Amino acid sequence: MADETGSARQGSGPIPGGPAESGQSGGFVALRSGLTIRHYIVEEVIGAGGFGITYRARHDRLKSKVFALKEFFPRQFAARRGTHVISTPDGGGLFRWGLDRFLKEAEALAKCEHPGIVDVVDYFEENGTAYAVLGYVEGQQLGQWLDSLGRPPTQAELDRILMPLLDALEVVHGAKLLHRDIAPDNILIRRDGSPCLIDFGACREDIRERSQKISAIVKHGYSPPEQYHGIAELQGPWTDIYAVGATLYRAISGQPPMDSSRRGALGDALKPVSEMTENDYRPGFTAAIDMALRLKPDERPQSISDWRAMLTDAAPAAGSERPQSFVNPAQARHAATAARDATSAANPPRRSTGAASVPADTAALRAPSTGQATSSRRGPLVAGIAVLALASAGAFAYWRSAPTIPPSASASSSQTAPAGRAEPGVAATSVPAKTTVSTPLAPVAPIAPSLPIPDPEQRADAAWRSLAGSTDAGAIERFLSEHGTTRVAAAARARLATLRDEQARTEATAAAAARAKEIADETARQRTRDANWSACQSATDTEKAARCTTVANSDDTPDRRAEALHQLGLADRRLGNYDKAIAELTRALDLAPAAAQVLTDRGIAHFLKGDPAGRDAAMRDYDDAIRANPNHAESLNNRAWSLLQAGRASDALADANRSIEANPANGYAYDTRGQILEALGRREDAIRDYERAIAIDATQETSRAALARLRPRAR
Repeated sequence: MADETGSARQGSGPIPGGPAESGQSGGFVALRSGLTIRHYIVEEVIGAGGFGITYRARHDRLKSKVFALKEFFPRQFAARRGTHVISTPDGGGLFRWGLDRFLKEAEALAKCEHPGIVDVVDYFEENGTAYAVLGYVEGQQLGQWLDSLGRPPTQAELDRILMPLLDALEVVHGAKLLHRDIAPDNILIRRDGSPCLIDFGACREDIRERSQKISAIVKHGYSPPEQYHGIAELQGPWTDIYAVGATLYRAISGQPPMDSSRRGALGDALKPVSEMTENDYRPGFTAAIDMALRLKPDERPQSISDWRAMLTDAAPAAGSERPQSFVNPAQARHAATAARDATSAANPPRRSTGAASVPADTAALRAPSTGQATSSRRGPLVAGIAVLALASAGAFAYWRSAPTIPPSASASSSQTAPAGRAEPGVAATSVPAKTTVSTPLAPVAPIAPSLPIPDPEQRADAAWRSLAGSTDAGAIERFLSEHGTTRVAAAARARLATLRDEQARTEATAAAAARAKEIADETARQRTRDANWSACQSATDTEKAARCTTVANSDDTPDRRAEALHQLGLADRRLGNYDKAIAELTRALDLAPAAAQVLTDRGIAHFLKGDPAGRDAAMRDYDDAIRANPNHAESLNNRAWSLLQAGRASDALADANRSIEANPANGYAYDTRGQILEALGRREDAIRDYERAIAIDATQETSRAALARLRPRAR
């Protein structure tokens, strides 16, 4: 739903120059202000790019509701004729294909309900193109917010924005969508400080892939290398992760990172975030940003959940892997090779030390002068750090908790000692505690009946092995209540968080589906109501009873129901059904009590009944209509006529004068005043009014008859 210029600049005012008047073709031609599309009144342009134009709009009935109305308008393949959008001759079938993609993306985004994603309220086809109705977000772009700080944001400030943003992206990726245009200008910060993602670029990228005319659509500094190639199979969650990492780089350093195309050409001279900031950021946070900015897609975190764990210094979720819908063959082969290397590194050949069997690659940990391990294999940076930290912490904890076996306990034993204990026959004091390294912790069989039962870490390891792949959140919660202080508790918490996230996504998907169905059902109902209303308006007097009754009884718009009843009343009055007309007009007035025209029309129906009660009721209706609108010409004229019939010619003349002042082009008003003047004995004035009535409306037969009666006397 986006353009490369960042079209949905919601809340940032109109673009320079403003829209042109419609009626031209080609180029940037926006719809004029005041035009109504479906139920939305266009106010002004708030963004435009190569693939669409975004307007601020209001609902035609709910005037307080403001929306961002996005129009599909790919400039290279579209032109405007009046309000209609057409495909240019060289567009071929690309315009229609892109329009369908626009609608499908709107439908998919409508299901991604999250406070951090711009809300898709409606989408429809109109004027030869398509429109998406988006929630209008009041706020400032992230870049503006960063500039207003005048300093790098703190860790807490970044977390308040980043964590909801990652949650929103996780919802998007869960719907098999990508944003593909994340940058500071496409993240809005609301007044309450919460972020909102706008300007999704999936549709425009799909059009670019099918077109030979459009080059790669990227945002310099924020787009990863795979977007320059424009191959969809290379893109996935890691593509958006690069863009968010680049956005964090800009937040911390004040400048976007070097463009990824230049980094590759120059051998990657990007300075890591972890080396440039003096602020108190979490070490894992800056390391995770640097990892997100790696040029090769398969060296970046492969999912938001993985990356969130790194950003928060938490262990990655167990079993986390790239979603199947985003895997490509080359990356799968690379992942398989990396997995074999990791397995070899985790199970290296052993060598005898005379004290315990120790992995060869961890033997260097015994050297107290460096405190670092050397390895013949080097895995990914963050994975290596995590393995080293876990191994060191586990060995030290086990060394402290396991008692030393006296030399006499099993001096002749040839069995290898468990990690952290002295080899039988070797004095326990011969190896300092701080330099001893254990083998990976696993349940260790006792070598003598006097050994203690497994310590808490071993019991936790054993219990967790049976739960690591479990989907039973309750069982994991019970595990944490018992083993919450052990080292495997971090993995258990990560697994529990994953299960809860999955449950939340399932519930969100169900809610989004229900909401989408509700919108679709309401759209269908509205189309039916619109069709009924059109039929009511165009029906003849004899047809209106059927056509307009449907609207009056079923439409959910009070104004439309009132007008349908009004039209029913007028039709029945013209057909001579006065009592029925009065009943229908009374129902219309229940919905619109101050409608002067409806009051007048009901007064006429009362008057036409011809009885004294009807004339009294007509006078009351005319009085009420004039109170509702003192300048309502027809009400004034009808009351003047009623007063004349009641013998009150002087009072009638005042109303006739006011009626003519309100509408000088009404022939009936001059005919009425002519009869009043004739009744008052002002023959010449009456003749002039009759002549004016005929000049305005040649069908005024009563005026012709009056002139035929009065002119002979004038001679």
